[in-house]
Amino acid sequence: MKNTINTRYCPVLVTTIKGIFIVAGEYWEKADKNTTVQEVQSRWVPFISEAAKNKKEWSVLSSNKKDTYTVMSMNNKWSCTCWGAKRGVCKHIKEKQKV
Repeated sequence: MKNTINTRYCPVLVTTIKGIFIVAGEYWEKADKNTTVQEVQSRWVPFISEAAKNKKEWSVLSSNKKDTYTVMSMNNKWSCTCWGAKRGVCKHIKEKQKV
């Protein structure tokens, strides 16, 4: 069995004048003419950064109880999809920072 492809991007097959290659971002590997896209993609293990592994996400209900916003925290950087977060730290972020 061939090695796994651990990249951020899903690998594809690319044909050039120099041959057929498996390409995923900066990853290039020579492939033979019988290689299929399904075979290549079955070897793919998506790379997940440490920052993304530490990402936290919550759904919060708005004050009017009609809308739902998403509060996210990654590497101590906070964001929210509400309008208040565009001006700074909103009440939804403050609420989740207490947890």
